[in-house]
Amino acid sequence: MHSLNPNAVRDRESFIAFVEALMEDRTQADTLEAAAPDYYRYGGAAGWQNSSIVAFLDCALAGSLA
Repeated sequence: MHSLNPNAVRDRESFIAFVEALMEDRTQADTLEAAAPDYYRYGGAAGWQNSSIVAFLDCALAGSLA
């Protein structure tokens, strides 16, 4: 597994590795959430709060408008 540390991104290769690590982490969270949906109703597994890019962008926009 690659680093989930965004500060480790220095070039194209490290950016790709970072995105791959995010994808792997989100995939694992999806599996946990599917197995116990009631448990993760109000917060995602592994600290994830947005289950899709749309949810993330919506939250980012709301934060910028606050």
